[in-house]
Amino acid sequence: MRKREALTLAERELSQARTVLEMHAIRSAMSGVIKTIYKQPREAVRRLEPVFLIQSHDRLRVEGLVDVEHVTQLRKGMQANIEPNEPQAPETILLGHLERIQAVAVTSQGEIVSGGADRTVRVWDRASKRERLTLSFPAAITSLACTSPPASRQLMVVGCGNGSVMICEVKDGTPLWQAQGEHLGAVTSAAFSPDGQWCATGGEDRSIIVWEVATGNVRYRLPEGHRGAVTWLSFTPQAELVSAARDNTIRLWSLGEKGASIRATFAHRSGEVTQPGTSADGQWTLYDDGGALRLLTLPTGRNAAIFHHPSKAARFSGFALLAPNGNTLVTSTAAGNVLDLWPTPRLSGRLVPLRQLLLLPGSQATCAAFAPDASFLCAGTDDRRILVWELPSDFEQRRPHVATLTLIERDVASTSPQVRVRAELPNAGGRLLPGMTATMVVPLR
Repeated sequence: MRKREALTLAERELSQARTVLEMHAIRSAMSGVIKTIYKQPREAVRRLEPVFLIQSHDRLRVEGLVDVEHVTQLRKGMQANIEPNEPQAPETILLGHLERIQAVAVTSQGEIVSGGADRTVRVWDRASKRERLTLSFPAAITSLACTSPPASRQLMVVGCGNGSVMICEVKDGTPLWQAQGEHLGAVTSAAFSPDGQWCATGGEDRSIIVWEVATGNVRYRLPEGHRGAVTWLSFTPQAELVSAARDNTIRLWSLGEKGASIRATFAHRSGEVTQPGTSADGQWTLYDDGGALRLLTLPTGRNAAIFHHPSKAARFSGFALLAPNGNTLVTSTAAGNVLDLWPTPRLSGRLVPLRQLLLLPGSQATCAAFAPDASFLCAGTDDRRILVWELPSDFEQRRPHVATLTLIERDVASTSPQVRVRAELPNAGGRLLPGMTATMVVPLR
């Protein structure tokens, strides 16, 4: 009897305790994430005093600046398209080189080939993330290229700091031939023709040599083309060769049976982008023009598009490469730890970055290469790493983020003739994160 009474009393006390606890529970009318806790355990809370800072990501606010001359065309309630520049960390980090990585390439089978100042070339299996083959050379590796899918053989051309050139099998590193003494300095650039029958090398001695891959014979020698070290070479399907050099010119060469001749010259570029890429179909080449990057048509040099970096303080530098499918390009900057992935006019009429490919803290990208099918991008860094990012294939199917203008300020900042605008939008699925960089586009009718 006494045990039953004690049990009943305990149940009543438990019910009272739960009631008291329920009365003191803190509830929020909105869902979200607790970002800040203002009170410590057992600390008193006064009426209307904040306890938590809660952020809801179901709906976001976007802020931007618009030039004052366009303010009269904006109204509250107008729709705006939000184009986020989404950050993406590398999916794979490959370690093995002992010094700075100076060249990377991707084979037709999707293997990554890298060359470094440690005098080695390494072949990596992307699936297992392991080094499959290591080749040693007598000098630092300064350039590297692999045959593309139309070629019948998987080969790589390796250019070294002592001026030597070697053609090897990707499978086991078996050398086909090696040439020494043709270049009088480091071989700073290399490329294969689409069919793999020819390869070209350029060097610090300003010369360009076109080789017959099967025999190692020199087909063309172009010593008078540039007045500075050659930094980039690329073949086109039209039997042409594009070269860039430190004389701040890009030249288009016509390769014929009787020799090679200059078909077009694009001069007066800034020269900060030492590796300005060419499209695989030979229609476009990139041209750095001060703080901008231009897309020129070949051979006319007509301006097809112009890219401006979102950060006015950043300048394009190092490399700017077009993907083999012609839909995207990747750019680097001198002072950034990110690579920017952009759409080309073929993919989008809005030339704003699609992705920020994040490097590791303190890293600087030295070289990069797309996979032949543009499914991934790899980059070598000055701290001996190879970073790999998987590239999305659904850019064309991306749904725009639509926001509504909620505020248009009427006061002009004293430092610039711009006013602040705000827009709000739903964030279904939580794809957008607070703090991300985005471009706000308001279509005007």
